Amino acid sequence: NVRSGSRRPVRRERNNIHSWYADHNSEIRLGIGFRSDEWFTIYKTEKDGWINLDKTDWGKKYDFEGFSPDPQIIYVSGQTDSGTKGLFSIDVKTGEIVEKLFSHPEYDISGVTEHPITGHVSGVAYVDDHYRINYFDKDLALIKRSIDKVLPDTINYIAGQAKEKRLYLIYSASDTVPGAYYL
Repeated sequence: NVRSGSRRPVRRERNNIHSWYADHNSEIRLGIGFRSDEWFTIYKTEKDGWINLDKTDWGKKYDFEGFSPDPQIIYVSGQTDSGTKGLFSIDVKTGEIVEKLFSHPEYDISGVTEHPITGHVSGVAYVDDHYRINYFDKDLALIKRSIDKVLPDTINYIAGQAKEKRLYLIYSASDTVPGAYYL
């Protein structure tokens, strides 16, 4: 508790796990570790408990990128039909792709972006001749399109958002502007 300083254990130590991750409901759901000269990822399903994703067929093909609001669905990156790295949502239990969220025929994704308020995965970043962000969150995509109209010939992305107001911190750059922030 950041206000009182009190604490309670939510997950006991487990050998070889270096990092634990909580989902959007604050449930410890993913652990990444190192053992016998290789990395491994474990995931806690709703019904079956902990599974080693690296022992699943799909876990060998995809890398974990983030949690969706549904604990059975996660975001993963992996090879697209064009051979580039894209972003997908996948059913943890079946390994089936639920949705292809982003792919580009020429460029790999370089990471995911999170919603500035909710922390949910809201888009992807990739680099062509510039660093770019593609939002699949409909609200953020609409805001970005509006900002791109107001600030043409620049690369723009949403750097933050005020919780209580519709105020956004926007980062904008171009070949002649090294970077500027707008509120």
